[in-house]
Formats: sequence, C-alpha cells, structure tokens
Amino acid sequence: MSPNLYEFLQLSVLGLIVPVTIYTDLLEGKILNVLTIPSAIVGLLLAFLYGGAELLNKHFWAMLLGMGIFMIPYFISGFSSGGRGKPVVGAGDSKLAGAVGAVWGIGLVLQVVEAAIFSGAVIGIMMIAVQVWKNRQADKASTPEKKISIWKMRIPFGTAICFGIILTFTNNYLLQSGA
Repeated sequence: MSPNLYEFLQLSVLGLIVPVTIYTDLLEGKILNVLTIPSAIVGLLLAFLYGGAELLNKHFWAMLLGMGIFMIPYFISGFSSGGRGKPVVGAGDSKLAGAVGAVWGIGLVLQVVEAAIFSGAVIGIMMIAVQVWKNRQADKASTPEKKISIWKMRIPFGTAICFGIILTFTNNYLLQSGA
C-alpha cells in the first residue's frame, strides 16, 4: 500500500468519525460504539496492511494510550459519585480517543489529546459564560425562568476531541505541507 493511499484511508476514517460524533454528542450526549469500535478495528487493520506487525503493535499501543488518558476522568468521576450513580464522564470519550490512536498512532494521538484538552477548556468557558449571562437575565426578567447551575452543565467532550482531530489535521497536513 502506498503512503498516499494509507494517509487517504486514515483521513477517510477520521473524516467519517468527526461529523457523526459532533452531531450525536451535541444532540444526544453520546459517542456511538457502532462508530468508534469499527473505526479502531479499521485503523489497526490499515496499520497492519501498511507496516506489518511492527506498525500494528505501535498503533495498538497508541489505541491503549488514547483510551487510558480518557479513562482517568471516567474512573475519577465514578468514584466521586460515591457509588450512587453512574460516572459523570462517559467512556465514549476514551473509546473515541482509542480509535484515533488506532488510526493515527502515538505521535498524533498525543497531539489530538493536547488539542482536545484546549478545545474542551474553550468550550467549557464559553458554556459557563453563556449560562451565567442567561441566569443574570432570568434574575432581571419579570417572568421566572429556570436557572441552571453551572455545576450541573455537561461539556460535550467528544466534540472537543473532534476539534482536536481537526486542529491536528490542520497543523500536520495543511500548515506543514504548505498547502
């Protein structure tokens, strides 16, 4: 398999993941297993077809690294709920990061994680600012509106991971290639 075909197939898999994940994460609050698990399998298969067992091994470890990074908040939120309910953070984020690692490998999955953390912070700050503004408007209005505590807000982190994919793609494929 030629390097151009390999990169095209990698980007095709990620090009499918990004819009579907953003849509389902924002509308339903879910990252679909039917998308992440086959994407990880295809990523590992592509690595094997392109670079044999050695590249497959590297992408397998990248998948575990991506998953592991996002399993930390999953486990912490599960413990912080005191066993009274499900974790605040879902495991879909970790499966999505695992799929990215399986497709792109260790170097790029770390860049995606870094960009996703930045994107998640920006999204979170913007959501808090909007909610604080809405709560203040509700205080001023004569009709009572339901105020939402900023502590009960859900930050769509799958969307932040997708923005991390887009930023990493932009940096590695568009800016550095001179396109």
